Amino acid sequence: QMENEKEDVTESLAFVNVEVVQLRDSKSKERRDLERIIHEKDNAVSNLHSIVADKADGIKRLTDTVQQLEKELEHTASREEALKKQVHDLERHFSVALNSLRNEKTS
Repeated sequence: QMENEKEDVTESLAFVNVEVVQLRDSKSKERRDLERIIHEKDNAVSNLHSIVADKADGIKRLTDTVQQLEKELEHTASREEALKKQVHDLERHFSVALNSLRNEKTS
């Protein structure tokens, strides 16, 4: 009887040992899979940070360009007004000069 119980216990321990080894292998594989997934996620996050930084730089350059264009537009508009005034003054001077010539011919 004691010998049979000893064999049953030994057999049970052998099964438990096999299950423990299988469970350890399974958990080791799960751990490796999780480490790989974490590594992939870390790489993805790094890539996203890089993309966001590039986009931010692009937006800054565009903002700077827009501000420069706005300044140039203001300068151009100001220059256009000055040129319009000069043209108006020249037209007025030309008209005065033309009227003077007409007056000299008629006198």
